[in-house]
Amino acid sequence: MFCPDAEMVNDRVKLLMDRLVARRIRRDPELVGRAYDWLANFREQSRTRKWWIDEWLDILRQGNDEVCRFISSREQSARQMANCSPLYSKPAIGDMFYDLQLRNRLLKKARLGLILLHDRRMKSDVAPSEGQGLRS
Repeated sequence: MFCPDAEMVNDRVKLLMDRLVARRIRRDPELVGRAYDWLANFREQSRTRKWWIDEWLDILRQGNDEVCRFISSREQSARQMANCSPLYSKPAIGDMFYDLQLRNRLLKKARLGLILLHDRRMKSDVAPSEGQGLRS
């Protein structure tokens, strides 16, 4: 049986978490504004400039729909930016991901999703031999 490695599972969990945040943004349109304010304040108080701060501020300025599209995408840049997302800050989403049961459910869902994806790919790679196929 296929067993996905930890990095694959963690990447899938981050994508699931971003999709949950996107859903939360649709219910709470001010979430993006709170994340922007928190990040702008962090930038003012920070002694060093981080490359990701200005990029995130630009993304957050684009509006809720564009933020949701960006964080829910599988693009490499979006996946890299997820590691430093201000949308995970406590002022933005509160204690949403502090719930250990939710985090465990996300881990299980990510593992299962990767296993099912692997199995589906394996089945599609195997061509039926003569006599095995559709029966009439």
